[in-house]
Amino acid sequence: MNMLKYSIYILVCSCIYFSSFAQEEIDTLDDEVNVDDLGNVSDEFQENFFKAITQRAIYNHERANQLLRELIAEKPDEGVLYVEQDKNYFALEQYEQSEKAFLEALTKLPEEAHFDTKVSLLLVYQAQQNYQKGLALANELAKIQISYLEVSANILSVQRQPKKALDVLDDLEKKQGFTETTERLRELIYLDYELYKQAISYYQSKVKTDPKNILWYAKLMRFYSQNNQLKKTIETGLEALEINPFQPDILAMLSLAYLNENNIEAAITYVEKSLEHNEVNERNKVLIIQSLKRFVDDNPEYQVELIRILDKAIESGESQASNEERGLFLLSQNKKKALESFLLALKDQPGKLPLIKQVASLQLELGQYKQAIVVINEALEIYPMQSELFLLKGKAEAGNQSYEKAIYTLEEGLEYLFDLPELENEFYKTLIKIYEATGDDAKAKEYKKKVK
Repeated sequence: MNMLKYSIYILVCSCIYFSSFAQEEIDTLDDEVNVDDLGNVSDEFQENFFKAITQRAIYNHERANQLLRELIAEKPDEGVLYVEQDKNYFALEQYEQSEKAFLEALTKLPEEAHFDTKVSLLLVYQAQQNYQKGLALANELAKIQISYLEVSANILSVQRQPKKALDVLDDLEKKQGFTETTERLRELIYLDYELYKQAISYYQSKVKTDPKNILWYAKLMRFYSQNNQLKKTIETGLEALEINPFQPDILAMLSLAYLNENNIEAAITYVEKSLEHNEVNERNKVLIIQSLKRFVDDNPEYQVELIRILDKAIESGESQASNEERGLFLLSQNKKKALESFLLALKDQPGKLPLIKQVASLQLELGQYKQAIVVINEALEIYPMQSELFLLKGKAEAGNQSYEKAIYTLEEGLEYLFDLPELENEFYKTLIKIYEATGDDAKAKEYKKKVK
């Protein structure tokens, strides 16, 4: 995993952490705003305060802050005014002002409101990418709520301090036990910084202390594989299957490990088990089939065996992926059989646009024009402005000699076409053929001029 992918994950994690720990608090403050928050104030003051809240609710943040500034001038010690002001600055992406308002609020609010305010301040530091302040604040909050150590580890990992981040996660695990998000962050740190040996050592210890937990075997296999230790990967997988012979992740990883080791007989055994297992997810099944196909490309004598495996998986009804992959494999060999597989795949994934286009294109190629029109009409109910579907439908209608309908369809499709010159040319070429077929040479000549 490269740093870009890891950074994206960290950003997502940050959003999750800050959303769960902070945005919720901001929303809660909205709900809790009432007269009591303002202390002893006049009716006019209350009215203007709620006007400011209303302005923020309709995204008029500048006007909201103008009202709040007037209120602050009148009552400079009302902490809730600064909190409301911060929300507007944050929405306007004026993060320095937002930070300043939150810090001011902390000097005005009662002690019991400080935690929630600091949690919200984390959002500001995240938006500023001010990891130094964010780390200090997360550590401070962790003294009150231990789960904020996860945010600290997250920030350290972004700052390229994996050892410190892992130390924090170790400390957190001792204090609160295992959590999925903590474990996921740990795994990604190992992967991104290529700390494979350290990861292997960690998960080996987990297997020893918790030998019945399949999760640790799966993690250990993953890092043995990353470290190109295929024999260890396989040994660990076989140990795991002694505990649970139907574990989907283990079956999938064993399939890939045997394929990478070029042990085709063992690989086929576990490929079949994986494809027939209804708990192996479709993404893993596609990965397994694609790996097997790559092997077969280099070893064509196994083509028959690949088809047998895919057919068996289809018959078992447990693998949606097998239908589409079988179709792709057969595409260059037997288009009719490929179409049969794609149609089965389309039943499993009725809204998948690339699959719809594949089916319709094959039907056109095989002269199944009426069938193609049915498939495309159903697709247009989901994708009513998809220009390529109009092109396919126009071709199908032309193939069915419904020329007027084809012209209408193609002209409608051109209306949804934006900055796609190659596709636009395909529309024009199709219209040229139709007009030539109907003897309208003038129209054909008109569209020939449009072809670029």
